[in-house]
Amino acid sequence: MNLALDDIVPISQARGRLTQLADEVASQGTTKLLTRNGVGYVALVPAAQVDELQRFRADQHLAHLRAIALAMPEIQAKKGTSAADFRAEVNALIRQKSSPGA
Repeated sequence: MNLALDDIVPISQARGRLTQLADEVASQGTTKLLTRNGVGYVALVPAAQVDELQRFRADQHLAHLRAIALAMPEIQAKKGTSAADFRAEVNALIRQKSSPGA
């Protein structure tokens, strides 16, 4: 995330400027990072970005479930597959399904 210096705001200062900060985020589509004790704490982001993130997470979750479902016959046939091998197989299937032309 590329933020300008004025997009990083201590939460103590944000309290008095919340409406102004929210208006900037909404009108400019920017992100404001609110810090606590100098460390990133929360962010103000446009609502559309929240929707996009939720859709992305749901898509990723479904991709993982599909990969697991596809891997199950092979995993069950091996009987005793280690967790590391299982994760490797699932990740390989995810990469295969997410590659162009898959």
